[in-house]
Amino acid sequence: MRDRFHYRRRCCTGTAIVLIAALLCGCEVGPDFLRPKAPASAGYTPEPLKPTAATDIPGGQAQRFVDGADISGQWWTLFHSRPLNAVIEQALAHNPTLESAQANLRQAKEQLYAGEGAFFPTVTGSVSTTREKFSTASVGFPGQSSLFTLNDASVNVSYVLDIWGGTRRQVESLAAQTEFERFQLEASTDR
Repeated sequence: MRDRFHYRRRCCTGTAIVLIAALLCGCEVGPDFLRPKAPASAGYTPEPLKPTAATDIPGGQAQRFVDGADISGQWWTLFHSRPLNAVIEQALAHNPTLESAQANLRQAKEQLYAGEGAFFPTVTGSVSTTREKFSTASVGFPGQSSLFTLNDASVNVSYVLDIWGGTRRQVESLAAQTEFERFQLEASTDR
């Protein structure tokens, strides 16, 4: 009987250790994110691009692709057309997509700031004052009363330990969302 008890106790202890180990391993958040390398590529097509044919009109020179060249965000100004510039400036000024992208970026930044707040302790406090009149009639002495004031103050400080990195991963996610919204704004304005 006694051997049976020790056997059950060892089995329960072993099972508990395995369960605790599984729970701790399940709490692992994951490794640090590493940006994947860009694929190796020499160009947009397998063979090199050829220049276009030239014509005898103004601006009709042969066009060619220049690898690595940056196009201006205000590409339409390269045409030197005042009516085109005016139309595009007006479209950008009254573009709800632009306003939406700006609002989304502001929102993402504020969410990032709020998420970073998890790295700091939370401090709360309260103060209260209560004034009461105690009647001694309830304990057998009628006609007497006493007035007293009770002042109460409390401070609470709490901090969440980020043992498995969940808070760090959440803040990394919020930072990536902010970066995405910034790129969305750049894509909608190109200014």
